[in-house]
Amino acid sequence: MITPALDHFYSKAVADLRSDPVVIETPPKDDRYSSLEIFDMEHFAFFDKVTAPEGERFVLAHVDYEGELPEGQEIRTNSIFPFVFIRTQSFEFNDDTKADEIRRQARITGETGPIELPDVNDTRGLIAWTIERSKPYPQTQDLMAEAASIYSPEVHKETFEHVKAFLEKIVSRSERLADRNMNGITIRRAGVVESQVNSLCLEYRKPQTGAVTGDRFALANTAE
Repeated sequence: MITPALDHFYSKAVADLRSDPVVIETPPKDDRYSSLEIFDMEHFAFFDKVTAPEGERFVLAHVDYEGELPEGQEIRTNSIFPFVFIRTQSFEFNDDTKADEIRRQARITGETGPIELPDVNDTRGLIAWTIERSKPYPQTQDLMAEAASIYSPEVHKETFEHVKAFLEKIVSRSERLADRNMNGITIRRAGVVESQVNSLCLEYRKPQTGAVTGDRFALANTAE
């Protein structure tokens, strides 16, 4: 997965809620930023929170679960396999051993077992598999059902090519924006990763300090 911030470590897991809830424990930390975000199987972020310095305990359960819950802040989801995403701020990018130590103390506990996955080449089957394991939202129910019937491998390839062409245009724009000074902030291209479909990451440099941060700029709002 592409991680949009260069100055954070990312810890990721897929929770298995087929039988019981899972417990998520975020570790104690210093005053650096850290957060917990959880996505369902439709990629909807239904929970996000900046985690407390003393560490916290969360209980993630399916909406249909009626059993006893462990101690912790209750979180409910429509999906059997939600995606858990923890960010830990780094002050030295990949060399921040303290950030690495903090994020390795995060814990997710619960029961799991073998999962029968669909054929990754069967795009319709993948969507149908998702629908069967995630209660639909009224806003997306019809769209998901339509996708399960018409989203063939050929359509997927065509869609991918359109997205790739769009991202290539963004890369071209970033090259034209190189070293352009906007409101005292110099924009420069940080690099392109081909394996991530030409993912574009920009950095900004404040002239008075020379400090570089990993914030991302929205090119759609930038003048040509």
